[in-house]
Amino acid sequence: MKAPLEPKPLSIVVTDLIDHGLIRAPTTVFGIHSGKRLEALLTADGTFVHRGNVYSSPSVAAGRVITLELGTSSAGRGYLSINGWKFWQVACPDGRSRTLADLRDQLLSS
Repeated sequence: MKAPLEPKPLSIVVTDLIDHGLIRAPTTVFGIHSGKRLEALLTADGTFVHRGNVYSSPSVAAGRVITLELGTSSAGRGYLSINGWKFWQVACPDGRSRTLADLRDQLLSS
């Protein structure tokens, strides 16, 4: 007899973090790359805005912001391939800065 399959983890999107009060939007998110602090605006609909460009994915937003600001890109791509969930940080209601990945993990464990 086979062991029962474990349930798949829930798919979390950025608006889930906002809807559960882990992030107050709109807010500035930031990340550090090559020693430089880079920022974007995270809106209430979960999109990231930088220099008038709107991105729906945290990873695409991070890669494009890094490329626009620092000129860094991945081979074969027009922008840097990076995990935006781990790159972007936000000041939380408790005053601490956390990555989106940390907040996603917090939501999944609650």
